[in-house]
Amino acid sequence: MQYGLIQDWDAMEKVWHHGFKNFLGAGFSPADHPVLISELPLAPKSHREKLTQAMFEGFEVPGMFVANQGVLALYASGRITGVVLDVGHAVSKFVPIQEGFCLTHAVERTNWAGQNVTLFLRELLRSDMTGITPDQDPLTFANVQKIKDDLSMVDSNYSKTLDVLQKQKTLAEASKDQENTEQSTKKKQSNAVEYFKNYTLPDGKIIQIGQIERIQANEILFNPQVVASKKILPRQVRPSYHNQKITNELDELGLQVLLADSIGKCEIDIKKELAGNLIVCGGATEATGFQKRIQIEMEQLMPTMYPINIAPVGSAQNSKQIAVWSGGAILAQLSSFSSMWIKKSEYNEYGPQIVQRRTY
Repeated sequence: MQYGLIQDWDAMEKVWHHGFKNFLGAGFSPADHPVLISELPLAPKSHREKLTQAMFEGFEVPGMFVANQGVLALYASGRITGVVLDVGHAVSKFVPIQEGFCLTHAVERTNWAGQNVTLFLRELLRSDMTGITPDQDPLTFANVQKIKDDLSMVDSNYSKTLDVLQKQKTLAEASKDQENTEQSTKKKQSNAVEYFKNYTLPDGKIIQIGQIERIQANEILFNPQVVASKKILPRQVRPSYHNQKITNELDELGLQVLLADSIGKCEIDIKKELAGNLIVCGGATEATGFQKRIQIEMEQLMPTMYPINIAPVGSAQNSKQIAVWSGGAILAQLSSFSSMWIKKSEYNEYGPQIVQRRTY
């Protein structure tokens, strides 16, 4: 997959087959159960038709339905009207929804997402490490992603905090050159503990993570220009652009700007309700301080007549990560949903195009 869209359909069918066979029980057969599939907002129609064809012809399902990921995430919160900010691994989506229907004209997407935070953090850490060879590099993508999940933060006042941390870093580094007296050793240890955090990698190697790196990595979601200010292989961090509606210029805007723009494109009589029912989900939004930063940024961008309220997605520990799945489970269990399944007989009569008539 690339930016939420399937590129290798043969490989994807193998993944689905593995999931059906190994995670749903030995006696499970997709031919006996209808399948609900979530889809990225603004995905091309051809992508939706290929999904339909793969399910009916590849797995012979009796029925299927394709649902908008933003709508499902909103259902997970128990709402049918609101705006969803979903920051996933490769794509961030901004989806306004009214009475269960996605307002497509106001949807925004950007490829600044969780993987870019991970890549940026890796480059930040590498810039402070010396003597690394490609075959001995401990900063694999998986290792850095774990560091990000464990230590990264979002600061509500980035510029001010960065100035403070720069001074702490200077003291911590300067303390390494102090004479080895008892007093200087204590001061050195105090400065280092205040600024650096020891982190043990899976292979047992211990590295030091600075406070600046911990807040700077996530900052690119709110201020992508941070990448340009660092002389560290920005092309490895910046996303490429693939089959999306918005322009490259919009991709240089932060999440908060795109979110406010999405709400701003909606009819004036629903803006207040949308702003008051903001859903924040996706794995990247679990970073400490993310929700607080969004609240502050949106209050500065939106008129006071549209108060911002971030609604809870669920009570589970990983509810933000599984919001789309949870919404799908809720939808599929509704008795009224049974009439919405696209049946195999309909597919046989109309072909893959039936999905365009039966889904929204």
